[in-house]
Amino acid sequence: MENISCSEAIRKSFSRLEMDRLIKKVGDRYVTAAVTRSKPLTVKPQGRIHTIAVEKIYPCFAVVMVDDSFRARLEPSAYNGPRDLIKKGRRFKARAKRTKMEGSTTVIIHDVAEACLKPYSL
Repeated sequence: MENISCSEAIRKSFSRLEMDRLIKKVGDRYVTAAVTRSKPLTVKPQGRIHTIAVEKIYPCFAVVMVDDSFRARLEPSAYNGPRDLIKKGRRFKARAKRTKMEGSTTVIIHDVAEACLKPYSL
C-alpha cells in the first residue's frame, strides 16, 4: 500500500470531487455545486430585510404579518427557506419583496436572514 501524507490525500479527494462536479472552487474556497445552483454568487440580493410573523396556515398558502404593519399572503412557490419556520406563531427576518397578485398583497421571500426563537403572540 502506498504511504500518502494527510494533506496529499485531502488534495486528491478534493480534485476527485471537483472532477465529479460535486464541488466547485470559488476563489480560495470549495463550495458544493448545489449551493452555486441555488444562489449564484454574481447575483445582487433582491428585496429588503423585513420581519415576517406567521399568523395562520392554510393548505395552499400562509397569512403572514410583515413588519407588524400589514398582512400578506405567502405561497409555497414564493418561499426560499427552511420549512420549519412556516408554523403558526414563528417570527423571522428575511430578504423579501412585496407584490400585488390577483388583488391580494403577496410577499416573495428570497432568503431567510435570521430566525427568532421566541414565538409570536397573536
